[in-house]
Amino acid sequence: MVGKTIIEAQGVSKVYGSGQEAVVALDDISFKVTEGELVCMLGPSGCGKTTMLNIVAGFETASSGQVLVGGNKVSKPAPDRGYVFQDHGLFPWLTISQNVGFGLLRNKTMSKEQRKSEVQRYLHMVGLSDFGDVYPHQLSGGMRQRAAIGRALAPDPQVVLMDEPFAALDAQTRYAMQIALLEIRDKSHKTILFVTHSIDEALMLSDRVMLFSRRPGRLRLVESIKADHPRAPNDPAFSELKDKLFTILQEERQIDIPDNQTMVKAS
Repeated sequence: MVGKTIIEAQGVSKVYGSGQEAVVALDDISFKVTEGELVCMLGPSGCGKTTMLNIVAGFETASSGQVLVGGNKVSKPAPDRGYVFQDHGLFPWLTISQNVGFGLLRNKTMSKEQRKSEVQRYLHMVGLSDFGDVYPHQLSGGMRQRAAIGRALAPDPQVVLMDEPFAALDAQTRYAMQIALLEIRDKSHKTILFVTHSIDEALMLSDRVMLFSRRPGRLRLVESIKADHPRAPNDPAFSELKDKLFTILQEERQIDIPDNQTMVKAS
């Protein structure tokens, strides 16, 4: 792996509850993400992808192991990590400019003019230069997600964490947002850790794919994708890897049924 390590998970496990009520969400997860990489975490529902992302963000704490960002142990949320939620999470009472600039308010050394200039820079980067004075409800779903990405980028974090940010969008808008994200990544040079359920999305975006097993979440497979962008998920060059990922996901989505449980078939 070439480049400076920005994110490092070291033997991370997460257990909810205790005793017979304990649920193991993550089991001994270790990985590294290097500077400028876009890495997708792929896996079935309930495999711990979002839990892992939230531990990197500092929203949750590991039961054992640790996460380092920029060489520093993560113990709480901090400005070095931006987060984009499934639902944009914009404040409805603020304009798009105010939303994008919200994270800059904590920077007491930045003047009002500097803040305004930074907001305009990120509005331009996410393609919303003409929409700074409108409110979130006046924008389409894709545009709201662009604004959410701008808000995550504006404080200049080392890492951008994205939890299925395009899952609620229609197929056409989702594809457009994937292309937009790659363009934004090229401009910002940010390190991105991205959660998805979609094999196609992982193939479109990733420098590497980390595939998680079903609960307890373990790293089942890590695959590098060397193809240049832009990519098409139906490219024959991806067929072998796509089949491999699909087969493993199908295995992981199987549900174990106890031997003494009767299967009831619809008549």
